Amino acid sequence: MLYNVRKKTFPDGTKHYTWHEIKDDVGYTILPRDEKEREEEEHTPDKERSQKVSQSRAVQTVYDLCMSNPWTWFLTLTFDPEKVDSFDYDECVEAIVLFTLKLRRRGIQYVIVPEQHKSGRWHFHGLLYDSTGCLPVSPAYDERGRPRLDGSGRQVYNCAIYDYGFSTVTEIGDTVKASGYLCKYISKSLTVPEGKKRYWASRGLNRPDVAYLDLPETMINRMLLKADYTKTTETERGRYVFFERKGGKDLAQK
Repeated sequence: MLYNVRKKTFPDGTKHYTWHEIKDDVGYTILPRDEKEREEEEHTPDKERSQKVSQSRAVQTVYDLCMSNPWTWFLTLTFDPEKVDSFDYDECVEAIVLFTLKLRRRGIQYVIVPEQHKSGRWHFHGLLYDSTGCLPVSPAYDERGRPRLDGSGRQVYNCAIYDYGFSTVTEIGDTVKASGYLCKYISKSLTVPEGKKRYWASRGLNRPDVAYLDLPETMINRMLLKADYTKTTETERGRYVFFERKGGKDLAQK
């Protein structure tokens, strides 16, 4: 089957379309994303380009997971230098893995990503879904003993099961905004050592529904006019056009 558009549908009705236009008359097809990117990695000797492909795949996976699941807490984790060398990515990862084991034992779902500070130190951010209230948290206070609040005036909490430094958790009011905020961090994490993990996610998380379509260019042009957001990327494999529809009618329907 030939197809030139990949469509993703998220639980809130948002739809993402990616149109691949190859500039020849031979025909066109899009391989499923993981196969396409694996081919690019295997057939290029350019390490920097391979890193970019891996980075793009990680960003897209994290975005899909974030947007397809409900979340209750936004998490930030830093490290106590007496317990973890925050300049050592592997050492930080060991602490994060141990923390995720505690989350799993409590039935808490998560997506966690790294961020490297300008100083070179690593810290981590994540989204948590605690459906049963099993995450032990306590209110955070400033140096004067006043409740610590975030930029929206909400109480900031500390997570009692994180033993490797300082933690903050805040309640999530808008999943879409929180997801975008988290993806911003993984989009910047190009400094992750080559071959190392870029994110941690619980098993069994929901993912968007994916469909592959073969659409005429006239219909695609009409869809682009109705899209809420578009972005074009030129590559050696042709032109990729991404467009988004926030809820509402499927743009691919006549």
